Amino acid sequence: MVRSPGANILAIFRGYDRELVCSQCRSVIAWIRLRPFSLIAIRDTLGQDVTPLGGTVALGAAEVELSDAKAVGDSASDGDVRAARRRIDYFRREAGEVFYEFTCPNCGTRYDRSLPHLTKDVRHAPAGRVALK
Repeated sequence: MVRSPGANILAIFRGYDRELVCSQCRSVIAWIRLRPFSLIAIRDTLGQDVTPLGGTVALGAAEVELSDAKAVGDSASDGDVRAARRRIDYFRREAGEVFYEFTCPNCGTRYDRSLPHLTKDVRHAPAGRVALK
């Protein structure tokens, strides 16, 4: 299929309704509605709106998790330390953005996405489901 050069530009004027799914267990985490010239709407599996976090708040929470994981100091917390460091690195790379935090209701896997990252994933998803990675 050949796409016209203007197809990417026109994509910003298209509306999207997608399911956000866990990449581990494939269960639905939330539903997202993305429309031009309106606010993004995200609802979790309980029907509640997902509230965005400011970058400073998200970074502060990840730093607290890192210090808590280091304080435990056993081998089981090594995975928690690595996960907290990955979150901190991500928040710093995406500095100044709004973040959304998702937790899978079935397996408990956590996902963090900046608004631009989430918007890109939704717009480029080939179908109605977006697997968070």
